[in-house]
Amino acid sequence: MPRLEHDLQGPSDHVPICADLDIGPEPPRSGRQTIKPGSEAEKSFISDILQDLAAIAVTALATKEGVEALADAIVTAFSDAWLAHSTESKPTKHSNHLLTDYNKFKKACKDAKRNFFDERIAEIATSCKHLWDLMEWVKQHKLPPCEAIRNSDQPCHDMDDLWDALHGTYNLASGHEYDTSILDDLPDEPVREWADFLEHELLSALKGCSNSSAPGPDHVTWVHLKELLKDKHVLVLFIVLANACLWVGHWLRIFKELLSVIVLKLNKPSYAVPKAFRPIVLLITFGKLIEKMIANRIQFDTVKHDIFHPNQLGGICQRSTEDAGLILTHLMQAGWVKGLQTSALAFDIVQFFPSINHEMFMAVLRKQGFSPILVDFFASYLVGRSTQSGATQHNAPLLCGRWDYPGPVQTT
Repeated sequence: MPRLEHDLQGPSDHVPICADLDIGPEPPRSGRQTIKPGSEAEKSFISDILQDLAAIAVTALATKEGVEALADAIVTAFSDAWLAHSTESKPTKHSNHLLTDYNKFKKACKDAKRNFFDERIAEIATSCKHLWDLMEWVKQHKLPPCEAIRNSDQPCHDMDDLWDALHGTYNLASGHEYDTSILDDLPDEPVREWADFLEHELLSALKGCSNSSAPGPDHVTWVHLKELLKDKHVLVLFIVLANACLWVGHWLRIFKELLSVIVLKLNKPSYAVPKAFRPIVLLITFGKLIEKMIANRIQFDTVKHDIFHPNQLGGICQRSTEDAGLILTHLMQAGWVKGLQTSALAFDIVQFFPSINHEMFMAVLRKQGFSPILVDFFASYLVGRSTQSGATQHNAPLLCGRWDYPGPVQTT
């Protein structure tokens, strides 16, 4: 990162800004490896994956090692096909067709400003002849305001400080004590059995996936996955792997390696605080598909056995904003009938998902009667994760928080 070198200032009133450039023996690549959607290369990419997956036998898996071996074979098929058919893109200012209209808009603005200033210059030169009126146009421009992200009133000037600030913001529950005795007053629900996933569940979860979502580290998009799962052998292979993850109680290592990108939230008054940014995590699509199946199964189970609170409406199928509005309207009218004035207080829980404690989360699952198979699975799901920043390429451990919580009532 750039740094100020006060020792090199000397008698000047300017402080030099220095930066270290990592220049290797080979020139850096200007682009990235891509496969153009709808191209022959993409068709060959999918065809090669199908051929490699067809060679993998469908067998029952009873150990963590067996589950990992099957997952590694699938990922190897993805990787080999990607390396064989991807090419390096060389982006230019004309690469993105979505910028065409924006470029036309900028050109129109530039032409309008040029015509305005040409008329203004002609007016000054012919009428008042006050040439000093043009001096305002050649003065030095003000530099755009720029401020570093601050953590505890201290600016983050190096990568370690920046990571600590962001990690502490998104992982507030790390190391905090918890007390499960608050659950003692709740009744213990009967333990419900866990059933294997069916092909219909996988295809139903896959159907709602957006084709425009960014892929994970394996470069396999939802479009690719939908084509692959049209093959009966691949469908059975993925179902076997998904069921084995639950019965063995093991979440795959490749699904715990995340690529995170931190983007800014729009329309914030200041971007000097970490909470003005939002982490976006790119996961392997097949891992996300298994998570969607688990989320759908948990949600169906909780609705069927009345585990959700009647007034819980967010993130639940067949409950919408209209339902919340009807409940609020009913409460207001009931108050009016009694001659009361009704007030509504809305509040937001800051960093709710990062604040969920993993041990407490699993204790709640046990209390609500979920199968020990599911609880043991989450014990593996929530630990041993790592992330890589897509902007800085720095590796760092991810202990808990937003990236670790499955959000069982979230299905999008």
